[in-house]
This record gives sequence, structure tokens and C-alpha cells, in this order.
Amino acid sequence: MLGKSFALAAALAVAGAPPLLAQDSVHVQPDTAITQAMDSVASQMLDSAVSRLSLPAKQPRKWELTADLGLVSTAGNTDVLSLNFNEQFTWADRRWKFLQTGKGLSSRTDGVQNAEYHAFGVRGEYYVGQLTWAYVSLHYDRNPFADVGQRFEEGAGVQVGIVGTPRDTLNFEVGASLAQQATADFTNRFVFSAGRAASYYVHVFRQGAIFTQKAALQPTFQGDGGLRFMTETSVVAPLTKKLGLKVAYRIQQDNVNSLTDTDSKVDRYLTTNLQVRF
Repeated sequence: MLGKSFALAAALAVAGAPPLLAQDSVHVQPDTAITQAMDSVASQMLDSAVSRLSLPAKQPRKWELTADLGLVSTAGNTDVLSLNFNEQFTWADRRWKFLQTGKGLSSRTDGVQNAEYHAFGVRGEYYVGQLTWAYVSLHYDRNPFADVGQRFEEGAGVQVGIVGTPRDTLNFEVGASLAQQATADFTNRFVFSAGRAASYYVHVFRQGAIFTQKAALQPTFQGDGGLRFMTETSVVAPLTKKLGLKVAYRIQQDNVNSLTDTDSKVDRYLTTNLQVRF
């Protein structure tokens, strides 16, 4: 009797349940821990990709320093000691550029000084637009064999870029300056003004070698007049990423002297140096 009652109750329960529809399907619940781990990994990968895309592009370095040194020493029938040094520091951003240069050359033959030249300069440039810069400069030099005991010169002018590509740069500039000069024995001092016209060309070869050609012309406006000019040709061949071999040939004349006779000799310097780039 009890068994019949249990069977009847089960039949009524089945009959009272809602019928299964054709579109109903059986869903299998996935493992919750595995799903969460996969979601976490995907989220981290997405965040990493987005963060890399949002990082700013690497900015080019604003400064550069180069220095080169040359030494010649011979002994025997003639004792010769020659030393020359050059350095250049450049800092630039979108509008401003700062340039500092230094040069030094000294040569002795049999203990007698026969060449000496020292120069130091600073220059600031401001980008006006259309490849044009306005500049101001301060320069000091000493060349006793050209009767220059010391000279301080302040200048200003405009520089115009003619060519500006990754491999070629060509600039021209015009300006004027005021100089205070002393003769080699410092017995005479005088002040004069001068004009300036200059050009600067650089070509970078595919192998990394750099060719540079500079030229400057400075006519004197006061005193007995006179003309200064300079031309320098140089090639730097890379040895490593930081080291290079530099060969330069410089020609210059400095016959400005309002109180004594001028020396019209032209100085010529051929140097071979080891250059370091920082």
C-alpha cells in the first residue's frame, strides 16, 4: 500500500512540471577559477599594449660634445714638439641653440716657439622662422705671431639655412662686430669694428664619415683697415661609435693693426687628430 502511494506521488510531480521546449538546451557551468585566470591574463596584456602605445616618443638628445687631440714629437737632428686641441659643445632645442668652442695650438722647434694660437668662443642663436636664426657671440683669441696679444670681440647677425637635410647642411650668415685688441707686446691697444660674412657646409656620408667646409670674411671698418679671412676643410672618419680620426686644413690671415705695420703672412695649419664624441 505504501509503495503504491509513493509511485502515485512521483507520477503527479512529473506531470505537474512544465514541459521542455524545443529551444531549451542544457548549459554546462565552466570552472570559475580557470575563467577568472584567463580574464586576468587578457586584461594585463591589453593594459600593457595600451601603456606602450601611450608612452611619448623618445626625445632626441639636446646636447653634444666633441673633442680632438693631436700630438707630434720628433727628436734627432731636429727636435719638434707640436700639440693642438679642439673642442665643441652644442645644446639645442626647438627655438634656442647654444654653442661653445675652444682651440689651442702650440709648436716648438729646437726649443724655440714658432707657432701659437688660442681661441675661445660662445654663441647663442634664436630661431626666427623660415630657416633663419638671429645670433649673438663673444670671442677671444690670441695669436702673437700675427701680432695679436689678445682680442675680445662681440658680434651679432643673422644666419640663413639654404639646405637642411639629414645628410647635407648649408648655412650663410652676415653680421657685424666690435673688437678690443692688443698687440703681441701689449704696448698698443685699440678698438675697431668689422663686418662678417661666413658660410658653413656639412655632408654626412653613408659610412658615417663627415665632411665640413667653413669660410669667413671679416673686413675692418676703422683704423688702417685690414682684412681677416679664414677657411677650414675637415674630414672625420669613424673608427668606432665614439672615436674618429679627424684631418683638417686651416688657412687664415689676420692683418688688423691700426697702429703698427701689419704682417700680411697667411697662416696654414694641417692637423691630424683623434676625436672623441660624447
